[in-house]
Parts: sequence; structure tokens; C-alpha cells
Amino acid sequence: MKPLEDNIVIEKTWTRGILCPRSTAHPEELGFRYLITTGVITEVCVNLTVRQARYRGYECVVPADCVASYLTEFHKIVLGIIKTGGGLFSRVDTSESFIKAILVK
Repeated sequence: MKPLEDNIVIEKTWTRGILCPRSTAHPEELGFRYLITTGVITEVCVNLTVRQARYRGYECVVPADCVASYLTEFHKIVLGIIKTGGGLFSRVDTSESFIKAILVK
């Protein structure tokens, strides 16, 4: 699935996507409140991006079927940590559930 034409996509160039020194746009400059994080290496890149965004006050969503890791064990463990405490760092769900929630609003 590709982003819609009017969606803003920030491609990261470092292990975390926010405050990346080489990033061309920062979420706060664009007026974001929510951050949807997808990508690879769940235990590093996804984890760091979500944590940094949450610390800055963003509501985060990680579609579990849109992130991956080299090691399935790490992937599962880190997704569990990310959603600890009822979504302490992020809501973790499937892309299908997330899309349905968006379409309802």
C-alpha cells in the first residue's frame, strides 16, 4: 500500500526518524500530532523512533504487520515493550484495524 498523494512522508536517514540530523522536515514543523511508524529492524529503528516521538508528546501507532526484524523473537518482544502499559509508547495493532479506524472518522 502506498501513501495517498496528500500524505506527508518523512524518510529517515538515521536509526531514529525524529530529530534526524539529515531529515528535511521535522514533525513539529508540520503540525503533526500523530505518528504512524513503519519500517525494518523493530528493535532498533522503529523502537527508537517511537520512543523519541512519544517523549515529545506525539500519539504513536505501529502497525505490527508493517514492521519487521531479522529476528522474530526480538520483533515480538519489542512490540510488547512498545505497547506496555496500555500503549505507553505506542498503540500496536494491524494495518487493517488502523485503516478501519481512520475510515470511521
